[in-house]
Amino acid sequence: MTMIALRFIDHTGLHFPEGDNGMKLKYLLLVWKDIVFSILLIAVAGCTQYYNPTEKTFPINEKMVPGFAGKGTIAIINMQPHGTEFVLVSQSGSTWKGDLGKWTDTAVNYIEIELTKRNLVITDSGQKRLKVGITHANAIFGAWVIGCKLNLRVETGDGYVREFEGNNTSPGTLFRAADGAVMRAVVAALNDPAIVSYLEK
Repeated sequence: MTMIALRFIDHTGLHFPEGDNGMKLKYLLLVWKDIVFSILLIAVAGCTQYYNPTEKTFPINEKMVPGFAGKGTIAIINMQPHGTEFVLVSQSGSTWKGDLGKWTDTAVNYIEIELTKRNLVITDSGQKRLKVGITHANAIFGAWVIGCKLNLRVETGDGYVREFEGNNTSPGTLFRAADGAVMRAVVAALNDPAIVSYLEK
């Protein structure tokens, strides 16, 4: 190995005192140290990616939510400001982040779709109000599946407050795990008797 290293240096075009192999090897060690250090920096820095769920992956079917009939108008309010970043998961040098405001947007979209089916008119000046916000989400990479768990906070206009868990796993991708977790949390909220009663008033 020493001879190979020396020959490598000889081919770089660098000039060392004749026969001074010790200096050549010290130079090679310094070069390799810099290379290894750079690789470690890249590994530590890793790669940051972003994902925000969509309601299009898992539409809610009619069997998941009670067939109640709502009344009047309603405003669905996202209580999480956009730009509220969080770390969803860090794995093998890569970090996945999301925006709680945009994650909540997906929950709002789900709710608006379902309430529109149930005769409620969605408007910013609605007589009724639902404040919703995803307050926390994290993902886990398992041996065979990827899981995502989150909390959805819902506040009704008459003062009822409750948090719902969305827990979903996927053998495929982090994206599907996250999309399904939002869907499951919304389904849990729309099955809550107090929320249904408020929407029916």
